[in-house]
Amino acid sequence: MRYSLLMAMSALPLAARAGEVYLPDAPPPQVQLLQDRTAIPPDQGAIFVPALTASDAEPDVLLVNGDSVKAIPVGRRVAVPPGRYVILAGTGDPSLAQGVTVEAVAGTTAIVPVAWGALRLEEVDRHLRQVKAPLQLVHVESGKLVEPDYHVVGVDGVDTWLLEPGLYRVIEPERRDVGGPNFLTVYVPASGVAHMRVFVNPRSGDLLGGGVVAASDLLPAPEEDTEGVWVGSAIVGLQGSYSQYQGTPGFADQTLGNGAVFLDADAGIHSDHNRVKLGLHLEEGRQLVSTTDGELPLFRSGDALKVDGDYTLMFNPGTGLYVRGSGQTQLFDGFGTSTTGMTQAIRELDGSVTYANIAPGDTFQVSERLQPLVLQSGAGLQTSFVARRDVELSLRGGASYRSYQFDGVLMTTDNPDTEAWEFTRVGDYRKLGVEGGALAKVRLGNVVKVESNLDLFFDPDDLGTPVIDWSNSANLNLNRVFSLNYVARYVSIPQVTEADALTQAVFLRASWSLL
Repeated sequence: MRYSLLMAMSALPLAARAGEVYLPDAPPPQVQLLQDRTAIPPDQGAIFVPALTASDAEPDVLLVNGDSVKAIPVGRRVAVPPGRYVILAGTGDPSLAQGVTVEAVAGTTAIVPVAWGALRLEEVDRHLRQVKAPLQLVHVESGKLVEPDYHVVGVDGVDTWLLEPGLYRVIEPERRDVGGPNFLTVYVPASGVAHMRVFVNPRSGDLLGGGVVAASDLLPAPEEDTEGVWVGSAIVGLQGSYSQYQGTPGFADQTLGNGAVFLDADAGIHSDHNRVKLGLHLEEGRQLVSTTDGELPLFRSGDALKVDGDYTLMFNPGTGLYVRGSGQTQLFDGFGTSTTGMTQAIRELDGSVTYANIAPGDTFQVSERLQPLVLQSGAGLQTSFVARRDVELSLRGGASYRSYQFDGVLMTTDNPDTEAWEFTRVGDYRKLGVEGGALAKVRLGNVVKVESNLDLFFDPDDLGTPVIDWSNSANLNLNRVFSLNYVARYVSIPQVTEADALTQAVFLRASWSLL
């Protein structure tokens, strides 16, 4: 008996603290009403909808009278003609709104009983920095989605939702299955406030975890003019394929293997007036071909190293002056292989032609390591027309210096009417001119991402034939690890060669986040 009494007494503080977690942040309705100084005409009544957090941190509620619907703020007295009204408080689907009937009497103020609840969502990254991610709410009992188009972000950067009391699940975009993985459950009590901290990956939008916290645990409001915080990410991944044919009708006996690894890393800082971005991309791939005659040397199926950085001094949220630079090259020697034997014809930089006989299975060099080396720099004006997580569109233009150091690498220019296999050595190109560019990104939740980057360089001596570098990519995320990808790049440098370069690939990729 004594043990049971001690257990009950020890549980009292815990129960009290659990109740305090859901207490409203705002003072009692009577106190809120005393703080309101709105004048009411003598022949009218007034309706006062108490706030659960703060009047400027909650969305409006709907005042319904017959066919008339009007949005009114919470925490403020609203003058209305005498009569019966219905207050609808909710976010998103009207069928999930909580309705309360109230009678307005001339010369008095009717305080609306709060039958709904509030949810405050604070989205942070692993380092407790506030971020924005398009999370969704699902009402567990009905399975209905609470659309995120009718909520208010308070001065502390935390979203406030007015909801029908009950259980809700926080899920990632485009994931409507409430029984699937990666969700959080939160209970929203009547006339109470649930404060929830949700950890998300700011790059991918993935839900990492979270739960209900006390109101005092929410982060303070960010500084209005902050110097910014460095953030970064690093993703490592691989892609590959393997196939073998032995005694298969219609196929020669052979083994084919293709594999590649990559690293994508970036870092940046974003404040009110300064933006810095740094990027690194490394990709290496090899292809193995083995036949009954023996194994051929490994082919390069990918070899790229690129570093870039830019700084922008912002005049306003959409426009600023930029300075940027980048370098791109290949780390290893490049070789070709003759499978049947051939005569190689190379047009040299001086116009002469040299010939060489390549035996079956022999290799020939097409480039040395760190060739070609492409260096770019530029400075000018940049403007963002749209800058949201799901859509981004920006333009830039200014002065630029380009250096294409090919150092005599070989490019295939074969003529099918001749027996020889023709190649041409590519010369260098360096010039100061004018650049222009456009960047467009579209993201559909965490599932689809499409990006297009167009870069133009205009030679002052040849304005009619600009250098064009147009890169495109599309990614379909199958789950947290695997994605289906398509990349295409078109490059035209008419000052160096008449032939345009086009590379494209479709592949399945596995990737993991290191940061």
